[in-house]
Amino acid sequence: MVIKALKSLFSRRQPERTEQVTLLSGGNAIASSFNGNLRQSDVFLSAVHSIAVHASKMTISHIVQSDGMRSPGDQQLNRLLGLQPNPVTTAAEFLYKCASYYWSDPDLFILLERSGNGSVIAMWPLKPSSAQFVTDQTGSLYIKFLFNNGVNVILQYCDIVHVRRIFHSSDLLGDSNTAIMSAVELAQAQTNGLRTTAESSGMVRGILKVNSSIRPEDLEKVRKSFIDSYLKAGSTIGAVDAKFEYTPINSTPNTINATDIETVNKKIFQFLGVHQSIIDGSFTEETYQSFVESSLEPFSNTLGQALSAKMFTAREIAWGNQISIDTAGKMAFASPKTKITALKELMPLAVLTLDNALTILGFPPVGGEEGARRLQSLNYVDSLRAADYQLANVDKKLLGVKADEGNQDSND
Repeated sequence: MVIKALKSLFSRRQPERTEQVTLLSGGNAIASSFNGNLRQSDVFLSAVHSIAVHASKMTISHIVQSDGMRSPGDQQLNRLLGLQPNPVTTAAEFLYKCASYYWSDPDLFILLERSGNGSVIAMWPLKPSSAQFVTDQTGSLYIKFLFNNGVNVILQYCDIVHVRRIFHSSDLLGDSNTAIMSAVELAQAQTNGLRTTAESSGMVRGILKVNSSIRPEDLEKVRKSFIDSYLKAGSTIGAVDAKFEYTPINSTPNTINATDIETVNKKIFQFLGVHQSIIDGSFTEETYQSFVESSLEPFSNTLGQALSAKMFTAREIAWGNQISIDTAGKMAFASPKTKITALKELMPLAVLTLDNALTILGFPPVGGEEGARRLQSLNYVDSLRAADYQLANVDKKLLGVKADEGNQDSND
């Protein structure tokens, strides 16, 4: 089903003749998303996976923003965005894949599948091995994709949502991951070194001396027989007779310093914008909030803007249509103590409704008028009416003074 759907998309009318786009900064607009296999590094993969897992918890929706008010957009489009962006992917999986591509490749490409009337009916994240910007005779912009299976296709840029993580050197494409490749290769070498050290610790090292002359082929048989007796059933003792003499070679393998491993891993994590505690799940409220603000929110803002620009016309955008990608919220991962403290401070100000408070605490909202009700402390006064209260008190004091003066005059 997936292959059939993509084939129908890739079979769109191809331009008869294309020309390579030349960048203003020099060179051609060609990029390769394959910078060595970064995902073969367990350190790099675990970091990208952790970021993508947290990104998959975000919510994506169509909203209409008007006069500072935010209302839900098209119901059918919201079902597509919030439940199933394409026939084989859930919304969480879609966000996971987008985040995975965004943090491990120079560019994130998403193909928009449209119906006959131009509305979006599916979104497909693409994983090309290379991308090349071209134009046709009319000057329309296209992207020429080459995939790992050898498929080569040219698609209109207006149907491609394009997001770049490090957008510095090129006019059209994101920067490659070349800068971090040395650290990833070093981390992989450290992992291989640890494995080699563990394997070599159980190897037989020594010289088996034969005290008589034998044929070379018999010598090989003797050596193999000794090794087999040493390794038989996990034994650590080898047996030889008087004709042989075994001298062990004691060598201490060089172990990798834990500090060196931590330093290399930290370089990779800093490049990706994630802390070690996010990866191993030991993060605090402050650490996670910092991760959300420094990594997830920039990603959600960029992706939301890119989707809005390609999914809506200029007129629709002018009317407030946009794609919103929201993180779990400021209070989502706060401790119960922090949530209760926040409610104690905010509820008396009538900032939160009862449903807002229940949602923060993780309880289902009650809905209706009761859920929309706000509670406010009588210790606070409306700022617009503060002057009325103050003037009223001043008037009362003045009336009291005049009354006292009147009483004194009558007594006189």
